[in-house]
Amino acid sequence: MRKPSRKKPGRTVSALPPTNSAATMFGAWSPVLPLPPQPPRKRKGPAPGTVGRNRKDDRALYPELKRMMDNDHLSLTAAARKLAEDGRVGGYGIPESRARRLAKLYKADSLKAPLADER
Repeated sequence: MRKPSRKKPGRTVSALPPTNSAATMFGAWSPVLPLPPQPPRKRKGPAPGTVGRNRKDDRALYPELKRMMDNDHLSLTAAARKLAEDGRVGGYGIPESRARRLAKLYKADSLKAPLADER
């Protein structure tokens, strides 16, 4: 049976001397120099929701969306998803994101004022 080797106290590697560090082992570290407060960064570009690149094309799909909900008994989300998967909803992104955009716009517009054919 092999006898366990004994290490010399204070040495981790036999060829290196013990370290002499001023760093603390545990606890919170305090920064050497406190950083000055930074002003918040300004957002670049237009404000969110102000451009509406695809709104005109999306609104042109409202009658088809309404017809699918009434005749095919689909929910708003399902009808928008079907149009997006058929490639009829323009814009960037995957079909799910385009369908989400179309459904969100339709819902927002229908809450503002009823559609022309419902009056």
